[in-house]
Amino acid sequence: LIVRRPSPGRRPVWFWLCVALCWTVSCTTALSSAVGGGPSRVLVTGASGRTGQLVFEALLNNPEFEPKALVRSEKSAKVLRKRIPATRLDQIVVCDVTKDLNVTPPPGQEGCEAMVICTSAVPKISKVSLLKQFLKIPFNLLRGKKAVDFRSMKFVW
Repeated sequence: LIVRRPSPGRRPVWFWLCVALCWTVSCTTALSSAVGGGPSRVLVTGASGRTGQLVFEALLNNPEFEPKALVRSEKSAKVLRKRIPATRLDQIVVCDVTKDLNVTPPPGQEGCEAMVICTSAVPKISKVSLLKQFLKIPFNLLRGKKAVDFRSMKFVW
């Protein structure tokens, strides 16, 4: 697995994905804000994550939008307020959709004209799987195979 870091002058791919998301939200809600006269309300899920923070901040800095941040915990809400000081308390909604399964629709969605979904799961390699791979290295080398078979590793979400 090779991870390339962008050169100092280049922006990473996720930055351009955020720009594309903001542009898409801007285009889809331009008509509604022009007709309605006020800023468009947008709910950003996963707003305490890397991509969600960028999207939420971009929407917050744009006067055409009134963003709301949907975060999983109070701790995430505090982190978001610390990283983006312009965030008001009424712009943050705390709801763990993995535990609050009976909540339909998610809180904070009332009155929103658009929704940007920035939630994701970050996989981690299972410790047992990693240990098995390390123990197999000598045998794989003796058999003339690659030292580590990354395809057989198990991930935990």
